[in-house]
Amino acid sequence: MDIRSSDNRTAEFLVLTTKIIPLNNRTRWNNWYNSLVVANKLAAAINTYIKDHWADLEYDFITPEN
Repeated sequence: MDIRSSDNRTAEFLVLTTKIIPLNNRTRWNNWYNSLVVANKLAAAINTYIKDHWADLEYDFITPEN
């Protein structure tokens, strides 16, 4: 379940983080790096969002068994 899948989810994520994680972009070679830097800075807020929506997100996570 993508954060961008609904306006409500996007708004809730923005309240927690104040910033959206950039999407992959073929025109910029370092876009994955930039996405990871932003996600690392927002780790605590992302974890809060995940805990609040775990029922919808749990099947999208990779586990050690995978």
